[in-house]
Amino acid sequence: WFGARRFDADRDGRFDPGDMQAYVRDRPTVLRNFQRAARHKAGRASLKAQDAGGAADGAPEVRYSMQEAPWFVVLHIAAILAFWAIFAVGSDPLYARAGLDSLADGMTDLRVAGDECQDYRGQAWRWLTYQYTHVGLTHVLAEVLLLLWLGVPLEGYMGFARMLLAYQVGVVGGAAGYFVLDAHKATIGCAGGTFALLGIHIVNLWMKWKDMRFRFSTIVILAILAGVSVLGEFAILPRQEVAEVPSYAIRAGGLLAGLVVGVVVCANRRAGACGRIVLGVDVAAGVLLLAASVVWLSMQAHGPLSMQEALDRQSGWCWVRQVYTPVIGTAWECVRCGTQACIDTWSEQPDLARVSYAACEARGWYYDGR
Repeated sequence: WFGARRFDADRDGRFDPGDMQAYVRDRPTVLRNFQRAARHKAGRASLKAQDAGGAADGAPEVRYSMQEAPWFVVLHIAAILAFWAIFAVGSDPLYARAGLDSLADGMTDLRVAGDECQDYRGQAWRWLTYQYTHVGLTHVLAEVLLLLWLGVPLEGYMGFARMLLAYQVGVVGGAAGYFVLDAHKATIGCAGGTFALLGIHIVNLWMKWKDMRFRFSTIVILAILAGVSVLGEFAILPRQEVAEVPSYAIRAGGLLAGLVVGVVVCANRRAGACGRIVLGVDVAAGVLLLAASVVWLSMQAHGPLSMQEALDRQSGWCWVRQVYTPVIGTAWECVRCGTQACIDTWSEQPDLARVSYAACEARGWYYDGR
């Protein structure tokens, strides 16, 4: 009643594995969703002989198996949603900062230094654990959507173990990007991993451009997904009390890590010596970029400093305050420090107050460490 007779290739009144092989073999669109493995013993033989009476002597044994089930994607999404939903209970869902960091506040997010310039550079677990905390429903749903859409087809091809490794490389790559491009505000979210998957898709599109169908549609879809991830943050940015927001440096680092991993995943293993050289250069470049970011992090003994700030000849900082004293004027002035000696000097002022970095940037700095 559901039309199964159309699949009965040998017309024996039964729908059996032989019929399925014949149906898939003759339809490339269906065949594309399967992995085909052949073991050759003594040459090639017609597949019709296998369908009719089993494999002939010397014929290849052909196996069909479904793509890998997306267990990593399912489990990771479940973990992200569970961490956020459990600890967001009782809070405003649009702005609730919840997740793994709710178990130990300030111990799992990504940061280089604390509000009082505590040194967190040696706490390497933060490079991975920041992915399990999110701010607001729109933020967590945007990242989950991106992981689901990009992750399922990749894991179907790569399998659980390689998918897990590629994703976590993206998370670490996002942390490396944060050290170089941001380094100041505490950061959370799994954008490093999801944008690494985006990078792998971009490399796959580039390397298989001529053979890929719906190329321009794929570009549009990838752009829309990236935009959804970014727009998911705009709902939380107006709230000044949200001190920790996702960093665009995380996305840049994750995307770059994904491009590096994508070359390894999508490269033609039969490309010969030239292909092996390209793979070697790609892996070496990725390792060097990660090492460079770690070296940059280790050099920030006088407060966190981004690459842009270094180019502008600014000093590192991790302590921001407003101070009022008639010695310097009749208004509150902004100061920032990156060393304990600087903090001790300004802390002696009787009128000292906390202030947001954005407010001081708009007003201007009386003292910025220079």
